[in-house]
Amino acid sequence: MIDDIQETTGAVHAFIRRYCAQNGLPPSQREIGAACYLSQPGVIRHLDRLAMQGKIERIPGKSRGIRLLDDQD
Repeated sequence: MIDDIQETTGAVHAFIRRYCAQNGLPPSQREIGAACYLSQPGVIRHLDRLAMQGKIERIPGKSRGIRLLDDQD
């Protein structure tokens, strides 16, 4: 179960990186959910997990408020 959660969090992170590279801006939570087959609460949980891992920064109150912090990978 833990591996599934980590795998999904990794998929969310990979999607955000791809989306930013292709579009020049971060995806919305709805776009993340659609791409990764997650509900809105699921998206929020994985974004929170990525923020705790130091991979993204969440910008409260801003549409598409995600900033990648580990561009080196």
